[in-house]
Amino acid sequence: EHFRKIYATALEQRNNEEFSQAYTTLEGISPRYEAYDAVLYQQAQCATKTGDEFLVQKKLKSLVELAKYKEAENYYNMVK
Repeated sequence: EHFRKIYATALEQRNNEEFSQAYTTLEGISPRYEAYDAVLYQQAQCATKTGDEFLVQKKLKSLVELAKYKEAENYYNMVK
């Protein structure tokens, strides 16, 4: 619930074109949050809007790594 509120606040900031603030707000969400892939995606989008290519690449790389981890975890759960 706590992280959902933070995420909703960040989306509101993004919708108001407060991209740097939205990015920073999203930093307050734990990687353990069930929708953390959406957090990384939104951070990449905000970084794109601010022109920070380094952060765009960093967040997209993290998103790919998270997807690989989730895929491996799903496979492991299927075969055990």
